[in-house]
Amino acid sequence: MCSNFLDLRTFVCYNMSTYVGKRMLEIIGEPIRVCAFFRRGRISPLWFDWKGRRYRVEHIRNRWVTNEGIGRCYHFAVTVDNGADLYEIFLRSETMGWHLEKIDVSG
Repeated sequence: MCSNFLDLRTFVCYNMSTYVGKRMLEIIGEPIRVCAFFRRGRISPLWFDWKGRRYRVEHIRNRWVTNEGIGRCYHFAVTVDNGADLYEIFLRSETMGWHLEKIDVSG
């Protein structure tokens, strides 16, 4: 997984700092298909396909960058059209592949 330097506590406390209380994270680590907008050096995912379903990104809650080998990983914590769960997706610059890393299913 791209964000291997993060343990679950770091992910919960730092990257989801706008949320309070206990979190229930499901580790996924699967490739996904993403439509994203690239403008002025900023990436904004619009939707992603996973397991035969399209998820429309409602809001980007957080974004951060990690180094992975010779490339970078661009991470996004997003809410989707159902609004209940928070998804961590990332783009690996070395392969230009997108992945679904984790889902916060605390609802």
